[in-house]
Amino acid sequence: MLINKKELIKSLEALRPGLSSQEYIYQSNTFCFHDGYVFTYNDSISLKVQTDLIFTGSVLAKEFLTFLKKCKTNEGIIDIEFQNDQLFVQGDKTSKAWINVNPDIEIPVIEEPDPEFFENVPDNFTIAVGLALFNIDPNNSSLFNCVAIKENLVQSTDKHRVFTYDLSSDMFNSFLIQANVAKQLIKYKLFKYCLSEKWVHFKCDGGVLFSCRIFTQSFPDFTQIFESGGRNIALPSEEMIETLKRSDSFWGDGEYQEEKVTIKIEPSLMTIRSSASFGKFTEEIPMKNKDNTFTFEINPKFLIDVLHLTNKCKVNLEKNILIFRGEFWQHVISLSE
Repeated sequence: MLINKKELIKSLEALRPGLSSQEYIYQSNTFCFHDGYVFTYNDSISLKVQTDLIFTGSVLAKEFLTFLKKCKTNEGIIDIEFQNDQLFVQGDKTSKAWINVNPDIEIPVIEEPDPEFFENVPDNFTIAVGLALFNIDPNNSSLFNCVAIKENLVQSTDKHRVFTYDLSSDMFNSFLIQANVAKQLIKYKLFKYCLSEKWVHFKCDGGVLFSCRIFTQSFPDFTQIFESGGRNIALPSEEMIETLKRSDSFWGDGEYQEEKVTIKIEPSLMTIRSSASFGKFTEEIPMKNKDNTFTFEINPKFLIDVLHLTNKCKVNLEKNILIFRGEFWQHVISLSE
């Protein structure tokens, strides 16, 4: 079989989120080929795409992909033949390799729903999920480390912060996607989706089918919190963005969800603080505030995004919350003691 090397590598790269770096599930570190498709599976994610490389069996993913990238070719074409449980790969006349194939595929093959059951993905779905990821608890294994889809709403919470985004169009039923899965999903351009019993399936660019395992736990109802009022505060957004960018070396030591800054607002002054193993940072910004002094913690990258959209927020000292509102979204933060 004459195979375009660049196209094969592109297809395999698109399947990498379905791999597991350690083989917790048998064959979760392999590319599996069957019936004109290649797919990966790691229990949380399953991806598949059509391929011109036709055979049945699995190959070690990391090693196969690394070899393909280095393989010499004749005008970008490689010749691959399946014989005696091996792939015989020939690039140019001087480059040959034999790749061992396991002819048995034992990981689950996720069934693709019929095309008529797929619906359009809302245009703002990826934006909503990306913003929701800033408000989860990465150290929690429950719904606080998930993004919730509730009909027309995308929501998340870590007990101290609550986020909601109105898609303005329903996604049928309600379900949860683990944050680490959602983080991979939003890297793709999504066109169609379909729900099955335990999975939500997305049709993506490049012909990729991205299937995510879902959870159907009940997500808390935060309607009353989102309907809360409060006193308006105008934030010095330009100065805050400059300060936040200056302090990025001190935001934290983990994944971006764990990064945070502490902001204290007094009647005439705002103080931004952050700390990491690298050291500590503090900067003061003059501002006007008619309320009493209050303090809150927030993800700095998320705050920068918010400040590009609005410099307004509401504070409700009776409920001890701070509220940011945009055209389609709301973000509520518990004030620190």
